[in-house]
Amino acid sequence: MDLGEKLPYDLKEYIEHMVACSRIQKKIRNHRFRHCNRNEWKQLRKLLLKNIDHNDLKILYEHTWILCEWRTEPQSWIYMLLNEDNNLKEILKECKDYRFNF
Repeated sequence: MDLGEKLPYDLKEYIEHMVACSRIQKKIRNHRFRHCNRNEWKQLRKLLLKNIDHNDLKILYEHTWILCEWRTEPQSWIYMLLNEDNNLKEILKECKDYRFNF
């Protein structure tokens, strides 16, 4: 007789629900933050923090199109941060002008 047979039905159901929730959270976390394990992302983040402050980085995080570019083509952002600093200022200006209010 295992522990599952001794537990009441509602408690077993609750445990199964919690296990399912944790699996879903893990899948979403892995999907949403899969880019964080790449070496390019570490380099990009380091360059971003060197060129802008945390408040500006938060503004960039609010725009999904920027996040999508960071995930799909980090090399272009790395090149831009190393060679074309004015582009980052323009992008920040655009983001501030079209800032979302949540």
